[in-house]
Amino acid sequence: MENKRQFQRLNEENCVAVTVVSAQNAPEIENQTYFCPTEDLSMGGLRLNVAAQIPSGSRIELRVAIMKPLRSFVHTGEVRWSKQIDDRFPYAIGVKFMKLEGSKRALWQDAITRKIAISGDSVDGENQV
Repeated sequence: MENKRQFQRLNEENCVAVTVVSAQNAPEIENQTYFCPTEDLSMGGLRLNVAAQIPSGSRIELRVAIMKPLRSFVHTGEVRWSKQIDDRFPYAIGVKFMKLEGSKRALWQDAITRKIAISGDSVDGENQV
């Protein structure tokens, strides 16, 4: 199977606070905040597990805390896919970052590049972000 990913991903669990900015098909979850773990990170987005179903197309704000080096980032993103999983969190979502530019992009890229180089633990997968 051909890997169509634009960015290399890092398989790593980090803490994220996700606030739903807009959810056209689920207005009841707008302005709700969920605390959840990442499954993987990349320059273009991330995959995370969450307690509520956040539909594709939803706009979210992400507060990502990464370890080693300890840094925090605030990103905006769009949910590209959502699926039910059998885990401690019932849903997985793929998020594509929006407007990751300038110094914010450079800092995120530096953190992700260093983590991939140190861990050597990048992944390929079935869902694109």
